[in-house]
Amino acid sequence: MYAAVPELAVARSMAEKVWTAYLVVDSGISQKLDELLPLRETVPNIERSIQLMSDKYDEMLTRLAAQEKDTKEIRKRLERLEQDTCASDDASKKLEADLNELEWRSRKFNLEIHGVSVSEGENLLAKVNSVASMIDVCALDAADVAAIHRLPCKFGKTPAIIVRYVRQSVRDEWLHNRSKLREKKSSLFIQENLTSQSRQLLREAKEWARENRYKYAWHKNGKILLRKSDGDSVLVVRHRTDFPV
Repeated sequence: MYAAVPELAVARSMAEKVWTAYLVVDSGISQKLDELLPLRETVPNIERSIQLMSDKYDEMLTRLAAQEKDTKEIRKRLERLEQDTCASDDASKKLEADLNELEWRSRKFNLEIHGVSVSEGENLLAKVNSVASMIDVCALDAADVAAIHRLPCKFGKTPAIIVRYVRQSVRDEWLHNRSKLREKKSSLFIQENLTSQSRQLLREAKEWARENRYKYAWHKNGKILLRKSDGDSVLVVRHRTDFPV
């Protein structure tokens, strides 16, 4: 009976150790729980924040998709507008060319003779025929000329004589032989009666030719022509956009 006392003491000691360990573990668990309890409120807040960011991201994607759609539509409208503008520009250029051609037809029988001095009571036909002898063409008579008069000019300038020929062949012969005036180093010169549009375009063509080292820029029978050098092909310029790039 008394031999059981030591065993009881051992059992009590072990029980105390177990209880002490339990208290330690329980204390640690309680501490951890105390640390985790605030997170119970934080986690839902984090979840709500994540959901809010997700909603905003979805909204941003929706807006970007809408903007991309609008951008594509605007781009299409711009392309259509550019096409319409190009078509309108082409139509405008064609109309200008047609009007210029129509005006040229009324001038194609004309030539301008520049540098012939003015005298009181002058006989223009006689003065024109003095030029005929210089370029080796037959003198004109009244039947060869539909009209002849001086052109208006700036003050201090010698007004040119404009001659409207009855026959195209006679007019063309005068135009062809005009180079003989340069050969004789005369101050006189003969040129076609250009339309205002062709006159402006010829000025631009000559300026362009100088800048781009083209040797020739001239007008012939209603057309502006360019040639880079002798033997090269001739380019026709109907509009300033026709200049070679």
